[in-house]
Amino acid sequence: FITTRKVTVVSTATGGKNEVLSSATTWGELKGQISEYMTGEMKVTVRETRNDLSNADAILPEGDFTLFLFPVKVKSGR
Repeated sequence: FITTRKVTVVSTATGGKNEVLSSATTWGELKGQISEYMTGEMKVTVRETRNDLSNADAILPEGDFTLFLFPVKVKSGR
């Protein structure tokens, strides 16, 4: 049984907040759906669990959730 849920994507790189409907169960599946919000190498954190997503096989939380996208390298070089 596949459920569609709302994923809120907050990107510090684009300064935007977007909502995506997805039935993805792993980070690898979802990453392809939100690639337009990702600029270069980014750190991805699930707000509700505070888990970082780096492995494509990482299991996503059930229900609606929020992802924070942060650039790994910032312009200041830090």
